[in-house]
Amino acid sequence: MSSYSISDLPMDCIINICHFLSTKDLVSFSEVCKSFYESSLVGSIWRRFSVSRWPFCDVAQVSQGPGRWRRYYIARRSVERHFDKGRPNEDYKVKTLRGHEAPITTVLTVTDVIDWDNPRPPLLISLCSEGKVKCWDALEAKVLWSLNEGAVTAIAADDVTSQLASSCSTNATVTIWNVNNFTLEKTLTSVPGKTIVSLKYKHLSTSSLPTPILMGYIAAAHPQLSSIQIWNPNGDVKPLVQLEVPSYSEVLPKEILHVSRNGLLAINNADTVLVWNLGILTAQESPVPPHTTVHCDSTVAITCWLHNNCLATHFTKQIDIWDVNTAISATHERTFQFHYRESNIYTPLRSIHTSHTLTCLCPSNQLLLAGDSSGNVHILDPTNGNCLQVFSKPPHVSMVTDICADGERVISCSKDFSIRVYRWTQDNTTQLESLYTLLGGSVAHKKHDGFWKVLCTQSCCLGICGNQIKVYTFAAKLASTVSE
Repeated sequence: MSSYSISDLPMDCIINICHFLSTKDLVSFSEVCKSFYESSLVGSIWRRFSVSRWPFCDVAQVSQGPGRWRRYYIARRSVERHFDKGRPNEDYKVKTLRGHEAPITTVLTVTDVIDWDNPRPPLLISLCSEGKVKCWDALEAKVLWSLNEGAVTAIAADDVTSQLASSCSTNATVTIWNVNNFTLEKTLTSVPGKTIVSLKYKHLSTSSLPTPILMGYIAAAHPQLSSIQIWNPNGDVKPLVQLEVPSYSEVLPKEILHVSRNGLLAINNADTVLVWNLGILTAQESPVPPHTTVHCDSTVAITCWLHNNCLATHFTKQIDIWDVNTAISATHERTFQFHYRESNIYTPLRSIHTSHTLTCLCPSNQLLLAGDSSGNVHILDPTNGNCLQVFSKPPHVSMVTDICADGERVISCSKDFSIRVYRWTQDNTTQLESLYTLLGGSVAHKKHDGFWKVLCTQSCCLGICGNQIKVYTFAAKLASTVSE
């Protein structure tokens, strides 16, 4: 009678066993024999590990091929460990991007994907108040190309198509560029004589409109001339549809177009917030009024979307949570004039009051993060208004100016020239652990007023201060083994 071992199993059976193992057990499993090792390299196994550990992992951006998902997982885990430890010169390196003479108003990140088989440096696009644009290699801290005509009013970038959209104040057009080789792809037309003050790309999963779409907000002194234009950047040069803005607020916030994951668009307008459902729009000539209008008690300073299509608005020491789902669902029916019925919301779902003046809001993990004027970072539960956690001094000793968060970590910056890194605890996604303050490099304290914006990508952290960009790069090293 012949004897059989597990190594005699068909390859499909061995691969199926690998799907039930943890990464640590899979490494031990792969060291048993050649067939086990080859089975452990199957991309679907490491893809499952990656998507499970990083829910926001962009599957389409990772190169396909034998062993590539495994190398991606190892590389990203290496970056994650460096982020957790945060030792200067060991876990991260600091470089300062200098080249703008005027203060920087917008910074975008493009092509920051950890891929060992197709390495691409993180590209940054910056716009200063003089209307000049620069594209940077973040690793080498050098300028790859520039737009120096000084007439650019807004920029937007799309990671998937590697497109950059820039609006020009002199000829009322939107130009589409290829970021990688700085080639002109298309020029879109807009309203003659009007200035676009904000641009944003959006990919819609459920919509009759093509994807992606490009939105541009046109602010005008006359109420009837303010509007939002929506283009297909890969289609016709004319707008697909125009959104009608009933009134115009003279004080424009830094972030004008707020788009939720489900395709709801909101803009601040004095003491109201105008909301459209992009998913039910169709290409048409008639301007579309807001589907929902949220009426607040005072001028809205900050607006952000929460995970359940609720809208958070803030002014001084109060945060109001608005439920727009019911109002949006009532606007699906159109009249014979192709105008949507407008609904109004006057009462918030709940209000959250704080003892300090709030300066920034950021949604994350079904929670709401808020920074205040005293340097504190609050973790709030928008479902009941409870404050779950407060990080006070010493993380920041001055006003918190911005917070960036994802499913892995939280980054905050302050006017005291500090950037703080936090991490969600593994056993409780509603609790943060304060890790360290990023160090290194000079930011010319006397010339600037601290960090006003912070961004975090897969491999680096960015702090914007005056006309400079501080880049903290957490290098990924391909290890021979994998651990949890």
